[in-house]
Amino acid sequence: MKIVLASAVLLIFGLTSCRKETPLELPDGAVEVSLSCLNGIIDEGEDGIDCGLNNCAPCVLSLADCALEDNVFTASFATTITTAFGTGQVASSTASGFLVVTATAGNKYVKVTFGSSSPQIFSAFPLNQFGVPGSNEAVLEYFNGSNLYTAYSSSDNVHLNKLGGKLSVEFCDVYMDTPSIGGYIVADGKITEN
Repeated sequence: MKIVLASAVLLIFGLTSCRKETPLELPDGAVEVSLSCLNGIIDEGEDGIDCGLNNCAPCVLSLADCALEDNVFTASFATTITTAFGTGQVASSTASGFLVVTATAGNKYVKVTFGSSSPQIFSAFPLNQFGVPGSNEAVLEYFNGSNLYTAYSSSDNVHLNKLGGKLSVEFCDVYMDTPSIGGYIVADGKITEN
């Protein structure tokens, strides 16, 4: 019995004394990520599902296919109209049951309404010109102080992203018209919460 007890003590001592705490070395180019980056949900300050902030891999952005300046809306027809939005002029809300991103400068605004309060981030959306957007659609409006223009398109032209916790919407070559005066404009823009 003494031999068995002595053997057990030696075995336990041997296992605990041989254990060394050495840091894990990652291969070149490998990045340590948080466990929250692998759980299939948006948590711990991530911008998207397991991507963005908190040491996760960057999210794959949905980008319009033209060069855009941040917080600038441009509309063209016979002339070009450019509206820039400054600090505090771009905000979002879900109070209406929809995600609404609005940029306001004086008596002009650009408003993008998504068909749900939590649309899929890092995605592109088709435009609905008439009425309330469906769950996977967006409505894009531009008001210039006297006329309200509404966008129409047959493709997914409105891109929704989130960077550093702030929503960003961009679009290129979107046709917009207003029934009150007829005609149309072609619009480009990128608005980011600030």
